[in-house]
Amino acid sequence: MNRKTEPAQDAVKKARGLMTLLFGLYAVYQIFVIVTAIGAPAGDWSELVVTLLQALAGIALTFLPELLRRLHWIEMRPGLEMAYLVFLFLALFLGTLMRFFVNVSFWDTLTHALASALGAFALYGIWEAVAMSWSEQVTAPSEARGHAKSEATAATHRQTAKRYEAPQRTGRRASQGKGLLQRAPWDNGPMGYGFALGMTLVGGVLWEIYEFTIDAFMPKQNLQRYAAIGGGLLEGRAALMDTMVDLIWDLTGAVVALVIVWGIRKKTGRRLGQVRFRP
Repeated sequence: MNRKTEPAQDAVKKARGLMTLLFGLYAVYQIFVIVTAIGAPAGDWSELVVTLLQALAGIALTFLPELLRRLHWIEMRPGLEMAYLVFLFLALFLGTLMRFFVNVSFWDTLTHALASALGAFALYGIWEAVAMSWSEQVTAPSEARGHAKSEATAATHRQTAKRYEAPQRTGRRASQGKGLLQRAPWDNGPMGYGFALGMTLVGGVLWEIYEFTIDAFMPKQNLQRYAAIGGGLLEGRAALMDTMVDLIWDLTGAVVALVIVWGIRKKTGRRLGQVRFRP
């Protein structure tokens, strides 16, 4: 492990432990509530069970990056993983379990903007990792073929060395040189930004479908704000306002994040390297 990343890794471990403690304590509390609510109407039971499942899901999602790392699939840089844990705390623990989504008017908008920004950043990181993997797969075979060819024609080269000079490398191929990776032709092009933006918006749409489904089975959740807080169903444009505002902030957060990514890459000329595939 790089010494520079050790403090950041320690901070991520501490944050992961704190998140596990919070979700675990809430799950224990919810089990107590369920036990004491024996005999309650079925609708109340379903709400309590779903809340318990949400707390348990919080524990599972806390360890998701670590699971992906241990399975040798994807590894996040400590900064990106810490941002993920902070978002999980804001959205799932405070927003859902502590009911900030209901009691704080701007919380839903805040978490949608943060989620889309973080999602776009991570998805672009995955795109970079794919480009890096492509470069490694293309460069290694080409270098092996070049080595085999040079061995097979070594005698000929020695015989003609006195008569001809070896040609010098020029142009783009020269910059790729020995030991350097060939850059994927679509690396840092518009396709990467389009992929990250499109997949982030797909995630936002799927989240709205999730809210719609939960509201269908548990109307008291009112995730899509189709009912007024004081009671009564909203009509017309007012009933659509929450869903459309969420989607607009999904788009805004993703665009802002990708503009920042573009600016960083333009200034440094390097990949961000926030995500990599583990061998």
